[in-house]
Amino acid sequence: MQFDINSSIAALLYEHQTVSLPGLGSFVSNYKPANVDPVEGKIQPPSKQLIFNRNLLMDDGLLVQYLRKKYNVSYPTAMQAVEEYVKNAKTAIEKRDIFTIPGVGRLYKDYEQNFQFLPDDANFNTDSYGLPTVEFYPVLRNQREAPAQKGTTPIANVQQQSASSGRGFSKNIRGWLQRNVVGVSSVLLVAVALAAYFQFLYEPKSLQEPLPTERVNVSPSSITSEEESESPVTNDNNEDDPAVDNTDPADTEGITERPGQKTCIIAIGIFNDPNNVERLVKQIFEEGYEPFTEKKGKSTRVGVQMAYQQHIR
Repeated sequence: MQFDINSSIAALLYEHQTVSLPGLGSFVSNYKPANVDPVEGKIQPPSKQLIFNRNLLMDDGLLVQYLRKKYNVSYPTAMQAVEEYVKNAKTAIEKRDIFTIPGVGRLYKDYEQNFQFLPDDANFNTDSYGLPTVEFYPVLRNQREAPAQKGTTPIANVQQQSASSGRGFSKNIRGWLQRNVVGVSSVLLVAVALAAYFQFLYEPKSLQEPLPTERVNVSPSSITSEEESESPVTNDNNEDDPAVDNTDPADTEGITERPGQKTCIIAIGIFNDPNNVERLVKQIFEEGYEPFTEKKGKSTRVGVQMAYQQHIR
């Protein structure tokens, strides 16, 4: 005789809180109240939360008695049918198969060899049996405009609304300033400090010398030839000239010029602050070059003085 044990287990869960499978475990159902899911927009009715407890291995006798009455068989026959059903379930689960009980759920082992039960969506609560899951959507209501008061014109209403909105906006600004008074004060202090620094303390280190108009669109070779022509010509045979100082030039701080040697000036910039001039001259001297200074009104031109040898072929 064929016994439909799957439907028998589902029928017993409607009437009893616990239904056992001897040697395998027991199905336990607990009351679950109605649930409202605002994300999915669903309302689920009250039901029974079904779990499978592997520790309840004792036989409560409900399944055997139900089979005896339903199929009118003896107790040993019903007991043998339940034992064979449990044996098949254990074999399928040990083989890593899923043992399905239609209308109840599925029994299986996961990758860590842990026993798992996945229930179906059946509602075994007889008080709410047949109630479906209800989908709901938010109701959007249009705000009705307040009726105009008697004795007021539309222009007066507009003016009143603009005045109220202006008061609300200014109130929001005052509230924001009160909440962020520390941050606003810090930003204002930093802005005032930067403005004072650039107004009174900051001075540019150098001013670029304006380019002479006579050198615009002139090739460098022409400028070099003009500088060489303007440089003074030294007289090698000046020993008998009493106007020439024949003392040893090695004692001076300037560059000792050899016969045929000339001097050129590389201008760096014009400065108004004497301190900047002094720092730049010191830096040029420390770098191993000969500094050059020349007064230009209230400013001072600073450059590098270098000697070069003119080779005549």
